Amino acid sequence: MTTTLIQQRIQNKICTQMDIGNRDLSDVYYNLFFEVQDLLRERPLTIGLDAAFATRLQTALTTDQNEDLAFICGPSVEGIQMTASFLKCHETNRTVGSASLDAASTSRAFVKIRDEGYNCFLVGHSHPGFGIGSTLPSKTDMDWIGDLQEGGAQVVGVIVNRDGYFRFFTKSVPFNVITYGRRIKQEEEHVFKLQS
Repeated sequence: MTTTLIQQRIQNKICTQMDIGNRDLSDVYYNLFFEVQDLLRERPLTIGLDAAFATRLQTALTTDQNEDLAFICGPSVEGIQMTASFLKCHETNRTVGSASLDAASTSRAFVKIRDEGYNCFLVGHSHPGFGIGSTLPSKTDMDWIGDLQEGGAQVVGVIVNRDGYFRFFTKSVPFNVITYGRRIKQEEEHVFKLQS
């Protein structure tokens, strides 16, 4: 379907739903619709990271020496995406140096989360090693999160390591992180650490 045909169908739907006979007015609503969509994409994603959730996630992603992967979701509370639950996929290919998932499995994970009434807003995976430096995203990490974002997903990546560092990263989706609980402290921009 061409862009022009899609535009005409949307404009016709607007005219019908709003009982607008004036085509120029439907153009205004059509343009306004897409401007609002663009503004929503530009608004920073605000993530609420709860210390108890962070502990559960770190434990789940660092059970052995291999990297692991999880899709993170939760409710939106007053515009803040709260970390509440995660989905680990059994189809994840796991090695000491990577965790990957094919496109079909990724889509199924997003659908399963949507069916539960949540939005996936974080994709987390573990890195081997210790210290803040072990949480730096690789080119593969940046490319994968970029592909998800370019596909329309409003998600941010987070890398978790074995001693409790969490590094959030993005290619194009603006975001900020708010923490809850005494056991998690900010170390530097977009990097947090669980306290013992």
